[in-house]
Formats: sequence, structure tokens, C-alpha cells
Amino acid sequence: MRRKKGKILVKIGTPKQMDDEIYEIIDNPEKAEEKPQHTIYLTPKQFQQYLSKEKIRLLTTIREENRTITQLSTKLGRKVENVSRDLKELENIGFIEVKNQGRQKHPKAHKQITITI
Repeated sequence: MRRKKGKILVKIGTPKQMDDEIYEIIDNPEKAEEKPQHTIYLTPKQFQQYLSKEKIRLLTTIREENRTITQLSTKLGRKVENVSRDLKELENIGFIEVKNQGRQKHPKAHKQITITI
């Protein structure tokens, strides 16, 4: 799933809290305009899975430097396969976008990720 780079809001809560907020927006569409363009809902368990210490290091490095996957793995002292796997997960939930530049892949992070609990 590709998302336009920009602001992302990550909300952490129970499935019921997430459902309540979605139904509130459905009942009051004007409230949807107040929300960021992309909102991702995660349970606490999903949050721990998707934002492990290694993935946060990876996101931070991506935001600071334009590197290929191989360069990222070298900089972080991790195997290329593990970095690739983490990048796919981060891309699937919308935190990053991976662009092909010739034969190389360059991950790009969104401008802003806001997390609310």
C-alpha cells in the first residue's frame, strides 16, 4: 500500500476505542477534516511489534541519511535480510516508502509521525 509522504498519526488503543473513533467520524464527517491525512490504529501489542528498538533505529537513520538497504545494514551493523524484512514491515504499515533508483532501493521516511496513546 503506497501512501503520499507527509504526516502520519499513529493511535494506540483497544479495538473498541478505535471502532468508537471511526464511528464518530462516520456520524460526524466534519471531524474527519481535523484528522491528519493518514491515521494508523495499533493495539499496544502491534505497536511493540512494529516499533521495536531496531525499527526505530532504522527509521531514525532513514530520516537522517539517504542510503541504500545495503548501506543501512552496514551502518546499523545488521544483516541485509533483517533490514529488508523490517523495511517491508515499515512500508506495509505506511511509515516509509521504498523507491527504486536503478538497481538500488532507497527507503524514504514520512516527514512526521505522531504517536498518541
